[in-house]
Amino acid sequence: YDEVSSTSEIGTNYGDDQKRSVAETQTSISSLRGSKNSSEVSSEPGEDEEPTEGSFEGHLAAVNALQIFGNLLYTCSADKTVCAYNLVSRKCVAIFEGHTSKVNCLLVIQTNGKNAALYTGSSDHTINCYSIKTRECMEQLKLEDRVLCLHSRWRILYAGLANGSVVTFSIKNNKHLDTFECHGPRAVSCLA
Repeated sequence: YDEVSSTSEIGTNYGDDQKRSVAETQTSISSLRGSKNSSEVSSEPGEDEEPTEGSFEGHLAAVNALQIFGNLLYTCSADKTVCAYNLVSRKCVAIFEGHTSKVNCLLVIQTNGKNAALYTGSSDHTINCYSIKTRECMEQLKLEDRVLCLHSRWRILYAGLANGSVVTFSIKNNKHLDTFECHGPRAVSCLA
């Protein structure tokens, strides 16, 4: 079905008076240049190189959210996937699959030590948790409604749902902690 649950719109007028189809949707970055502070410097190969300007191609539908983590740009899409792009080469280096409906949001977080996890929220009423290292889905969390946004704080994952509730999970073990009935029947589309 054709639902709208985020700021991405299919066939949106982009100010240059051109309509763009879903297949033509690209994630563009006009400028990512800037100095790195000590917390952003890494020993990973290629990470100290400057990001390049240009587009990141690969999704077959609208891009709903993005996040930069390390030297990668993560994007989620209505095409049911999440892609990871190298910021220097702009090449897709990983595709995360497993959702049966559009992916509305994503969150990459440091879990423990050097390990990181990718959480993805979808209109299929699930949050998938992927290992960044192995790129495998480690766990799928089932929810009552479409997942529209994700946020983390104090080792807790917060998920905003279309039914107006916010559901929390422990990042340590992905166990459900609480459900807040906040805005029903209105959706929770942003958490900060």
